[in-house]
Amino acid sequence: MVIFRASVLLLAAVLAASATGVAQDIDSCLSPHIAVNVLDKQGKIVPGLTPESFHVKAGDGLLAVKSAQTGVGHRVVLVVDVSGSINKSEHTWGIARVAAGNLLVAAPSTMRIALVLFSDRIIDTIGFDRPPSDIVERLAQLENGKGRTAILDAIDYSIKLLQPIAFGDVIYIISDGGENASKVHRADLENKLLAQGIRLFAFILQPKAPFSTPEESAEPSLLGELAQVTGGAVVDEDSEAALDARPKLSAILQRGYGQMAHFYDLQLSIPNRGAKKERLRLEIVDQDGRKRKDVSVSYPPYLLPCTH
Repeated sequence: MVIFRASVLLLAAVLAASATGVAQDIDSCLSPHIAVNVLDKQGKIVPGLTPESFHVKAGDGLLAVKSAQTGVGHRVVLVVDVSGSINKSEHTWGIARVAAGNLLVAAPSTMRIALVLFSDRIIDTIGFDRPPSDIVERLAQLENGKGRTAILDAIDYSIKLLQPIAFGDVIYIISDGGENASKVHRADLENKLLAQGIRLFAFILQPKAPFSTPEESAEPSLLGELAQVTGGAVVDEDSEAALDARPKLSAILQRGYGQMAHFYDLQLSIPNRGAKKERLRLEIVDQDGRKRKDVSVSYPPYLLPCTH
């Protein structure tokens, strides 16, 4: 009898915990958080916005903004392309090292950084548990790239380094965008990034020589599109003259780090979450409800359906 009662009590506890978990899942689904960057015409972050400043629609319905807090990102996975198209003769090798090294010296001190080097496979990883000096030393050892380019696979791998996810986590990739070797499908990767709230930022290297295949030629837009769909940004597309204009490059990168580290944490209220992927439309409005034309905004433009 004692064993039976203990079993009943244990089952009741398990069921209660399960019900609590389901309730929490439903609450997070109907009140999702999204990271939003709002910039002025100089590319500086616009402070002091309130929930009323954000006008958000899903489909034809206007969504309530429950809160608009200042969010802070603490972790960045720095993903550096070391494939065959990254080489000294085209200057992409030097620009990649400069851009990667700049993150370590100029990013906010609160940011923790991990490093992933990739070509058609993962070449090396330095995790969040290692000191920044290890990353600096590894970057100094970079040589001409070799192999094909598996961008999607490298991003997918980087997602694993961020587990468990913290709101505001970022993947920052430095690459020419010439994807030609990934096994991961783009649509699956997009949904994974959206589901986990990970923003992608990209520094796109511009090779002087043309890509060798039509597929590679079409793919530099891949990074820009992935950045846009996750609410991230392309940090700098004009990398060709970067080594000759270090102060300008540094200022551009600094603005990118600001977006990685500081953003608005918007909590939405969605009475009836759809069963399909929904398009979000977000505008910044003034006190009279008119759209502000003096700011630009980046945010993840899709809501995924609930999984329960």
